[in-house]
Amino acid sequence: MIYKPVIFIILTLSVCSLVSAKTMTGQVIKVSDGDTIIIETQKNKKIKIRLAEIDAPEMAQPYGKKSQHVLSALILSKIVLIDYENKDQYQRIVGRVYLHDQDICAKMVSGGHAWVYRQYSNDMYLYFLEYWARFNNKGLWALPLDSRTPPWEWRRGHAKKFKSKTISFSSF
Repeated sequence: MIYKPVIFIILTLSVCSLVSAKTMTGQVIKVSDGDTIIIETQKNKKIKIRLAEIDAPEMAQPYGKKSQHVLSALILSKIVLIDYENKDQYQRIVGRVYLHDQDICAKMVSGGHAWVYRQYSNDMYLYFLEYWARFNNKGLWALPLDSRTPPWEWRRGHAKKFKSKTISFSSF
């Protein structure tokens, strides 16, 4: 049967990716903005988490406060699972955040509350969700075109406050 080798390869790749990733759980005690949270672990350790592969509008940008509000409504005071592999330049853990079986990063993109962070994501499902949100004028995609500046471009224009790497925005 030809399916057995394919299933074996898929399972092997899945197990390998699980082995390299780490997980942690904690209660969300603060939502800083639409892509950054602070959790408290069972050992009362506070940890800053940067949601992986997405970039939400900065608080001073159009839709920034709304993005933060949506993320707060989804996960504030709830116990979440973080699947992570590394830290960013600010020593924040960068990970996918899950509430039960719901991928919160994907939820933020599908609702139009965040962009896919092109510099850090190869997840085609996230790109599809962003395209769908754009097509349906969800969230920030309902804003006037001149108010939809991707955060990485907006930070470049406000470089004194934000000193992070940026890339140009490319549309579909």
